[in-house]
Order: sequence, then C-alpha cells, then structure tokens
Amino acid sequence: MTKGSKHYGKGGGYNGFAGKDGSRAFVTGKFNAEGLIPDVTGLSPKDIIGIVDWAKFYRKDYIPKGKLIGKWIQSEIA
Repeated sequence: MTKGSKHYGKGGGYNGFAGKDGSRAFVTGKFNAEGLIPDVTGLSPKDIIGIVDWAKFYRKDYIPKGKLIGKWIQSEIA
C-alpha cells in the first residue's frame, strides 16, 4: 500500500499484513502468527461483516502496490 506505508512497511505495526491474507486479524486484533491467517472458521456473522467492511475501506482509500490473491481478499495492481 502506498498510503500508510509507514504502518505497513518494515518495522510498522501492521507489517504482518504485507503480502498475505490476514483476514482474521482484522476483527480479532491478533497481529501475530495465530491471527494473521485467512481462516475465518468460528467467527460470528458480525465479524465476517467486519472483514468485508475493512476490505471496502482498503479498496476505497488505498492504492495497491502489488497483487494478493487470498482466500477472502483479492487486490489487483493499480
């Protein structure tokens, strides 16, 4: 991501999201190996809606710098 690169780049608090589908972490807040995974098994419908809302936010406000094809999130090169 171009916007917010200080957060998503090396050393940034959200760097764990770089290059992977960490859907679960968006709603659990677990920015570690346990949470930065695409598996949403056991999450509530409200949590799933939260993930969809995050995806909409990123599509609207950020310009992708690459391509990620994950289980739930897909972003294209801008």
